[in-house]
Amino acid sequence: MRILSITILAFTMTITELAVAESMVWKCTYTDATYDAAFMSKPETRVCPQTKCSYDIRLDAAAGTGTVNGTMGYAVEKSPTRVVLRRNSENVVMGGLDTAVFTIDLEKMSFKSKKTTTPSVTVSTQGMCAAL
Repeated sequence: MRILSITILAFTMTITELAVAESMVWKCTYTDATYDAAFMSKPETRVCPQTKCSYDIRLDAAAGTGTVNGTMGYAVEKSPTRVVLRRNSENVVMGGLDTAVFTIDLEKMSFKSKKTTTPSVTVSTQGMCAAL
């Protein structure tokens, strides 16, 4: 019985890893975004027009890269339970470095995102994803 349990666990992990190893496309939706910055007295939440906003996230696991709403250059970190896309880019208008991080929980099919732009303005979203 013990050998069977170990085999089933290894088989389950292999299936999950295979799903993440392929190229994947998700539609991740959210209903509002929270903005925060040092110059703001408190964070502000803005509701999406038409009650829903979305990100189209594409993952090329073989290349280790991804795109978000057509913007390329995201580095991909993957595990059996989550995928993280990260991107840093130079802000030529304000100077400094902009960052974006999208984390997809593959078990719950939920996501969280955080984008920071100069001068330290942060936009955070969270919601649900569907594989396409």
